[in-house]
Amino acid sequence: MHMADALLTPAVAGVMYAASAVVAGASIVELHKEEKQDLTSAAKKLPTMAVMSALVFAGQMINYTIPGTDIKGDIVISVTKTVKPSSVVSVTKPDYVKGNDTATKGQDYTFTVEKEDGYDYSEPTVKVGDVDVTDKVVKNGDGSYTIPGSTITGNITIEVTKTAAVAVDVAQYLTLDGKVMYLVTASGTLPEGQVAKYDGMSMFWSEKYNAYAYLVISADNLEAVKAEAAAKVKVAEGTSAGTVDYSGDVNGTGLTDVNDAQLTYDMYNTKYSSFDVVSMLKFLNADVSGDKKVNTADATAIVNLIK
Repeated sequence: MHMADALLTPAVAGVMYAASAVVAGASIVELHKEEKQDLTSAAKKLPTMAVMSALVFAGQMINYTIPGTDIKGDIVISVTKTVKPSSVVSVTKPDYVKGNDTATKGQDYTFTVEKEDGYDYSEPTVKVGDVDVTDKVVKNGDGSYTIPGSTITGNITIEVTKTAAVAVDVAQYLTLDGKVMYLVTASGTLPEGQVAKYDGMSMFWSEKYNAYAYLVISADNLEAVKAEAAAKVKVAEGTSAGTVDYSGDVNGTGLTDVNDAQLTYDMYNTKYSSFDVVSMLKFLNADVSGDKKVNTADATAIVNLIK
């Protein structure tokens, strides 16, 4: 019934029909015998017979038939095997971003950022393949984030920037001609091997301020410089630019003498308006009192330190 025409010769077909008739007849006779002996037992076999018949029927359908009339020579059968596209995608993320390392296409993916005290964390940016889907990410009430399944069509990359937290402050250090020299400090506990930097430049360490220090000359007001400093001070790998010396040796000769007092006085009187002649470190050394400004009191304190 499920065989192509002309596949079997009439003789073979006749033999198979006869064999099928004999087997079918014997089965019917046997079933009648069981019905006479135990009708219940025979009835229980009917579901099994029905299921087996369905399986045989289905099995007959899983085949490919080449009609005999089309066979004129050797047969070559080719089957191409291809891997089905996987629905599982990889998730690349920093160690402090917690979530599964894989996601499933079309299904929501949720992750959290494990925050450590003393560090600041940026909001996550998310890419699926090369497409930025950050604006589709949902921030949940418990602090976790969910990437909607509708956007997950490829591998996921999650980026969160982790930086050591520092408190940035700005004070007016010296008044110059038409400009102001501002003292920028960055305080906080930094990880080993990291340092506070101003616009990419390592800052100096000050024991009196218990902070990193840097000087900026600007014509802007204090609030503008504070805003600028907050944006430019970052924590990164490196070492400090040096350590501020409050011993009174402002010019760094290894000796505290009247020249240090004079240099400090000249700074206060705006003789130097840049770091071209007098370095930033020397300007920082001049705040002997540690009050975050240079004035005549510092010059006097240096005189008192001269032995």
